[in-house]
Parts: sequence; structure tokens; C-alpha cells
Amino acid sequence: MISEKNLQKFMDLYEKEYGVKLTRQEAFNLFSRFVNIVRIVYETKD
Repeated sequence: MISEKNLQKFMDLYEKEYGVKLTRQEAFNLFSRFVNIVRIVYETKD
């Protein structure tokens, strides 16, 4: 589960880097995709 604190950090970083303010739903979707990609990469290394 994505914590509210981490979601807000992601939103802040995304806005700082790309100049785009995401809605909570957009941020949740992007962040969860990112987490899934990281999981896949680490699972394939085992």
C-alpha cells in the first residue's frame, strides 16, 4: 500500500522535475506503475 506521505513526496518531486501538478489519482497511478516496475526488475534478478 502506498502511504499518503510517500504519495505526497512523489507529487512534489514530479511537480519540481516536470513542472506538472498531478491529481492524487494521477500520482497514485504513476507511482504504483513505478513500484511494479521496480518489483519486476528485482524479481528477475533472483
